[in-house]
Amino acid sequence: MVSFPEPTFDETRAKIMDLIRGTATPEEVAAWASQWVMDDDNAVQDPAIWQALDALAGADLEVEPGELLHSDADFHTWLDELETSHASDAGEGQRD
Repeated sequence: MVSFPEPTFDETRAKIMDLIRGTATPEEVAAWASQWVMDDDNAVQDPAIWQALDALAGADLEVEPGELLHSDADFHTWLDELETSHASDAGEGQRD
């Protein structure tokens, strides 16, 4: 597969916000995240970003045709988890 630069916190957060705002479809965001999730040669170093990408890659999963598994509540949870992890990681770096 083609290697892509690791997405930044801001890029990853923006994709979740796009889902919440409805400015991107779950299919679009899942395809974006899957670039990294499906590429064995593209190890994402930031665990918070990796967790968000893993969730986003499944944003378009359906429980049955036309009914998405994930809802806005899930997207908000993913955003909260990303922001909490990012804030925690930033705080750890300041302790050195």
